[in-house]
Amino acid sequence: MPMVTKLRLSPSRASDFRTCPQLYKFRVVDRLPEPPSEPQLRGTIVHKALELLFALPASERTREAASKSLLDSLDYHRGDIKELSQSLGKEAISEEGSNFPNLRTSCPPSSTNELTERIRSAGEKLLDNYFKLEDPASVEPLATEKWVSAVLFLSTGDEDVNGASQTELVGVIDRLERSPSGRLLITDYKTGSAPPKNYERDAFFGLRFYSLILAKLGKLTDQPPRIRLFYLQDAEVIEEDVTDATIAFTSKLITAVADAIKKALDTGDWRPNPGPLCDYCSFRRVCPAF
Repeated sequence: MPMVTKLRLSPSRASDFRTCPQLYKFRVVDRLPEPPSEPQLRGTIVHKALELLFALPASERTREAASKSLLDSLDYHRGDIKELSQSLGKEAISEEGSNFPNLRTSCPPSSTNELTERIRSAGEKLLDNYFKLEDPASVEPLATEKWVSAVLFLSTGDEDVNGASQTELVGVIDRLERSPSGRLLITDYKTGSAPPKNYERDAFFGLRFYSLILAKLGKLTDQPPRIRLFYLQDAEVIEEDVTDATIAFTSKLITAVADAIKKALDTGDWRPNPGPLCDYCSFRRVCPAF
């Protein structure tokens, strides 16, 4: 297998490798097709609805406007909804009698209209909870759904002509804003449940990843940011202050992950990491661990 000279890494792909190197290989190296999931599509649609809401003038960001934004987002993603509905219908037939029933949805919809209504109803509840957390009219974002990228040099050597020791860190930040004191705030919307207290630290991995990118871009100026996770299913916010030490630790962690990925690409050694999450993995049937 030819060695990749320049790696591109997002928070989700870095998390994949940390969870299971074989999962990373299936998604990034082999690029195996992965069935769409209702929770993932619902999250995408609610994110788009909030992006549309914040595109409005502050005075117009009402609860009614959020519902209109949700309908616009559903219309924007109508092709994805149709594709998911068809996929779930076929899956319900193929999974009948299987020892490994699909866990992505407990009740496959019978039509695109039914799936659309299910997502709309769930989305309205998530938006209700969002409005319990803050008044969007009081927020003046610097950016929403902001694409960011920066280069990280690996521990294997200095930059060379082929970029072999570089990793491009990439991602999309849900919302950026400034606090009254001028501190940068990084907000991420989550449409799943809030984690238990002992898992909150892991939940901040993606936002720390973004903090590292912004630091590399020189966007943090005089002080590190504050990061916040809005869990819309539970109407709960968890947040923490990022420090210089946090950014330094995250840089070392991502460097180690990128080094390990490049080693695996070079050697072909992608060891699976079996565990409870395997029951939810789309690639279980082709995984060497099973």
